[in-house]
Formats: sequence, C-alpha cells, structure tokens
Amino acid sequence: MTLASLHLIGVRPLLSRLEPGHLVALIGRLYRAVSHAAARHGAFPRSGRGSDLVLVWNSARGPEGDGPVACRVIWDLVGGLRGLESEVRHQYGVALSPRAGIASQDTLPGPEPVPPEVEMRAHLLQRATPTYGTRVLVDGTTAATATRVMELREVDALSSPGDASPTPPRRESTIHRILGPRGEVPAEQLGAAVALGGALELYRLGEWSKAAAVLELLSRGPTPDPLARLYLERCRRRQSGSGEARLADLSRSPGSPRWI
Repeated sequence: MTLASLHLIGVRPLLSRLEPGHLVALIGRLYRAVSHAAARHGAFPRSGRGSDLVLVWNSARGPEGDGPVACRVIWDLVGGLRGLESEVRHQYGVALSPRAGIASQDTLPGPEPVPPEVEMRAHLLQRATPTYGTRVLVDGTTAATATRVMELREVDALSSPGDASPTPPRRESTIHRILGPRGEVPAEQLGAAVALGGALELYRLGEWSKAAAVLELLSRGPTPDPLARLYLERCRRRQSGSGEARLADLSRSPGSPRWI
C-alpha cells in the first residue's frame, strides 16, 4: 500500500481576495486534477487531515508495489499545477504551492483500511517539505522501490525517541526528495546532488567542519540548494553546541519518532 498526502499552501490568503464562487471554482480545478490522476493510475482519492487530499494505491503490482507509480503520478501532478500557480499569482498576487508526502507499507492487495501509521508518516512528510526546500518528500520504503523510475536522494533520517547521542548510531528509516524522472534530470543537478550527499554523510558522522565547508560552497551561486543552507545552519549549531529543531515537533502525538 502506498499513500500520498497532498496540501495546497496559499488557499487562506485567497479567502479574503476572491468571491466565494470564484474560490470554489479554483479549488474545484485542483480536485478535478487530483481525481483525474487517481482514475488514470489506479488510486482512490479521499479527504485527509484538515484540508489535505489523500490518494491511496493498494494493488497487485508485483514486488515493487505501488511506490514507483505513486511517485511518478505525484511528481507529474505537482508539476501540472504550475499553470494554476502562475495564473493565481498574476491575477491575485497570491503564491500557491502544492506539497506532498508519500509513504508505503507492505500489505495484501485489496480494499484494506489504511494503516494509521502510513497516513501519519505521509502527512508529516508533506508538512516538512517547506523545511527541506522541496515539494515532494518520500519515505524510505517507497524510495527503495521507486529508484527504477525516479531519481531520489536521501535528505534525513529517523532516530529512536530516546536516543540522545549527538551522532545516533543507527537510523530506523530515511526520507528522500525526488529530483525528477530518471533520464530527465540535468547532469549538473545530479552532480550537485552527489556533492550534497557526501556533505550529509560527513554531517551524520559528526564531521561538522568538513561538512560545513562543502555545504558553504553548495549554498553559493545563482540557484543555491535550500537543503544545503538548511544543513549548513545545522552544522553551525552543532559546532556551537546548541540543539536543533526536530521534525517531530510537527507531530503533536507523544512518542513519535524524531528526525535527525
């Protein structure tokens, strides 16, 4: 089973600028886009937490499961909404921004209830996308099957709630961002992703100074990677001995895993 949690940032500012009928028509376009994507690719949509939309795949697609299809569908869906974003920005001066989190779990195909932990994981990933400077985040289970069709890169990992070590010895799960479909990502973007991956490995090993030196270079230039800036700030906080924010703060439930 694979589940995608989707949310459109920027709807609230539109409430004060659009007539109710116009706002309903605008949101209707989003719902139709999601519904059409679901119908074409074997997912069923339903409402999620708050104003979130959820797409659920639970089919018999072989050992890879539904992860590859879900990643490609969500990537195309988010990209397809850029026209709507441009239109709203031009007409109303509001920046719309779709975001999504994708999570998977091994289950038998069929109309089973969605495991709460899968939906919570997808919801947390969706809410974390602005922090990581991306629009789609994927859990490790999904990423393991989707690499055949998508370029994905690990950006963070989970640790046990009771682990207080500055360099956790083991990571229970990982999260990844999508760079794009395989064969469609520019070579320079792939190269930068490799350099960033090396810096993140230095960070996880506790080599704050070495990681910061690489991240400093990646943070410069006309289009710096937001993730490089995020980890550069983390390195500086580590070097100064201060704590860092945890993504678990996004979850109000006690005992939730925390992000490192």
